[in-house]
Amino acid sequence: MADKRKNENKPLRASFIIGASVIAFVMLLSLFNFFQYFEMKGYDYLFGFKSAFNRPSENIVISAIDDWSIGNDEVPDLKEWPLPRRVYATAIDNLKKAGAKAVCIDIEFSSNSPSAENDRVFSEAVKTAGNCVGVYSLQDELINISNRSMNVKRPIYPLSSLQAGLAGLGYTGYKQDQDKYIRSGEIFENISGNYYYCFGLKILCLTKGTAEDQALKNLQARAVMIRGPESLENDSLLINFCGPAKTYKTIPFVDLLKGKNLENYKGKIVLLGSTSSGLHDEFPTPCGVLPGVEIHASLLDTLQKESFLKKAPFSLTVLFLFIVVGVTTLAAYKLNPIKSIFAVLLLAAVYVIAVAALFVGSNYYVEFTMPLWALVFAYIGNIAYKAVTEGRKKEMIKKTFQRYVSRDVVEEILKNPEGLALGGKRQHMTILFSDIRNFTPMSESLKAEEVVELLNMYFSEMTGIIFKYRGTLDKYIGDAVMALFGAPKELSNSEELAVRTAIEMQEKMKEFRAAMKLRGKKEISIGVGLNAGEVIVGNIGSGQQMNYTVIGDVANTASRMESLTKEYKRDIIISQSVYDKVKDIIVAEDLGEASIKGKLDKVKIYAVLGLKRK
Repeated sequence: MADKRKNENKPLRASFIIGASVIAFVMLLSLFNFFQYFEMKGYDYLFGFKSAFNRPSENIVISAIDDWSIGNDEVPDLKEWPLPRRVYATAIDNLKKAGAKAVCIDIEFSSNSPSAENDRVFSEAVKTAGNCVGVYSLQDELINISNRSMNVKRPIYPLSSLQAGLAGLGYTGYKQDQDKYIRSGEIFENISGNYYYCFGLKILCLTKGTAEDQALKNLQARAVMIRGPESLENDSLLINFCGPAKTYKTIPFVDLLKGKNLENYKGKIVLLGSTSSGLHDEFPTPCGVLPGVEIHASLLDTLQKESFLKKAPFSLTVLFLFIVVGVTTLAAYKLNPIKSIFAVLLLAAVYVIAVAALFVGSNYYVEFTMPLWALVFAYIGNIAYKAVTEGRKKEMIKKTFQRYVSRDVVEEILKNPEGLALGGKRQHMTILFSDIRNFTPMSESLKAEEVVELLNMYFSEMTGIIFKYRGTLDKYIGDAVMALFGAPKELSNSEELAVRTAIEMQEKMKEFRAAMKLRGKKEISIGVGLNAGEVIVGNIGSGQQMNYTVIGDVANTASRMESLTKEYKRDIIISQSVYDKVKDIIVAEDLGEASIKGKLDKVKIYAVLGLKRK
């Protein structure tokens, strides 16, 4: 019994070993950043849904130096490139007239222009406005210290005359990931104890009236209080993009120069920068290719709305990993391949939807591609194991039954092996015994070769009839045949099939005797006995030799039915249990009650004379 339970639990243990191996394997892969690329693309995919629910702040306006503005005939200065700096002075003067809250210039002016007068006019306009924020870059520089080369960052500031008039100055803060996409922005850089703040934070400080260090502290504290884990990873912040290009209100730069619709800028934070495709200031983001000025706008919007994106701790991803692999393993173990694939696809869909809902509704991002890969590995591993083991099981079934049942029955069994219980079960069936009458004295008068030839011919004919009616050949016992109807596949009409088999066996014996007579051989006759009821059926034997057979009183009674055919001189005798099921289709003779060896009570028996005519 213990061995049986052990064998039954073996597939389940194997499935969970596969699941545990998959978990260990994907955890190992994660150490080598195998899932990093897929995670970045998965993040971008989810952002496609999330950005549809984000709304850009109305206080941010972009004055775009776009393709329409560059070379515009209405403003002659726009035909030059780089644009004369007096053009920017005009734009700043118009924004001051419009009452813009802040003017944020996303253009670096690190060197003098060909016209010193234009530089002076521009610097004066910036100083007069009093609310301009400029931008600079931090460039990598290779230096030698004690004969060792080191990379350090060095700020490239704008002209000193311009810098003096700026209300704030920040560096270009967005950063590119390995795939060159921009998903986050740097908030600050600490270089040798000196803090450098990004363009977006400087704009925030100007508009909120706070100092940079205090703004940074507030930002970090607020990020923790909103939704859990620290939003600032190292020095960067995930940008909560609101959509594709031109999501923020965008007005051509040429309109600003002409003083057109200046009311659009009143009380707004105006970002002035290039969006022209020819200037190549564009970068890929989760929301598509965006110009740098719109990325600055997105980072600023994330900061001022405090709509911080949080990455869930890795432990939560691992928890999901265990859940996904566990459910996948159970589905692959419990269900057939068609149902399991639908179950696994449903699990993947529910998981992705749950992750997307967290991201969209709570700004909470859970890394999800590692569990999805684990789902695929776990499913393939379990299905492969199932295919191998079921292949072996079917081969074992085929070897076990191809000697006992017809090829059609074997194929039917292989299609649905779950219906078998080779370990043993109780099952209703009809059992047939047939025996050659007076075979022993007859065989003594024949040569051994003749006995074998006779039996082979006889068994071949009888076995063919048994298979024809979906019977199972249990065994040959000397000259006797034992057949089962209703095993290994249950049959609702096993009694009828067994009776039809018995009748056809007797019909075949007439032909057999005629053939034997022509060959000068001795004629033989057989008796057939049938009984029906519940028996124990299964593979019975030892570790060295197993046989698929039945045990129980029903089988013993069927054997006694065959023995009674000699006593009553009838060809086929059946029990009451068989008669009750076939009385409407057969012609029978009531033989009364008979004593059966091993039974105290007598048994009602009938002789089968043939089938009723329709």
